[in-house]
Amino acid sequence: RYIKADLVTPIDLSKLPNQKDTLPRFRDITKVSGDTKDGKVYGIPFCFDSIGLIYDTDKVKPAPTSMSVLWDPAYKGKVLAYDNGEHNFSFTALTLGYKDPFNLSAEQMAAVKAKLVELKGNVLSFYTTADEAQQIYQNNDVALIWANYGQQQVKALQKIGAHVAYINPSEGALAWLDNWVISKGVRDKDAAEKWIDFMLSK
Repeated sequence: RYIKADLVTPIDLSKLPNQKDTLPRFRDITKVSGDTKDGKVYGIPFCFDSIGLIYDTDKVKPAPTSMSVLWDPAYKGKVLAYDNGEHNFSFTALTLGYKDPFNLSAEQMAAVKAKLVELKGNVLSFYTTADEAQQIYQNNDVALIWANYGQQQVKALQKIGAHVAYINPSEGALAWLDNWVISKGVRDKDAAEKWIDFMLSK
């Protein structure tokens, strides 16, 4: 959208020698959806993850395979949900079997809304940051976490001794990819490219 709105400027890959050290899937930026236009590079990937489901392995048996477990009455008051309408609508749309969770008809949107209202009965609380989720988990009886921060979130919980695991649900998972970009009208493009290269260093 930034490229389409002419808000960012192309990046000179020859100024980013550390780009060769990024994950193999990101080295050929032409294969990263949305980062190029007309042969020019506008975005440099630097971190990503999926948005899945964290479950407490002591409290949730057998291991879940679907996001639909969030609605299971057995987990009333034991679900920790992410406080973000966009992700919540998209993930619930996937759970309902809609193939394009980002382009819903009015009828589908109404069904997603009703499904989210239904989930409210199982939700203990909502969180916005991974640290906040960890704190709520430590101080409450949480069985399931809508994991906006993916694998990094489960690893942080495991580090404090939590018996948790992570799944990408059978319906499919959302994902996020953060990119470095340079805004149009930048005063010192060379400095901006040096900054990006520094941030890509090991």
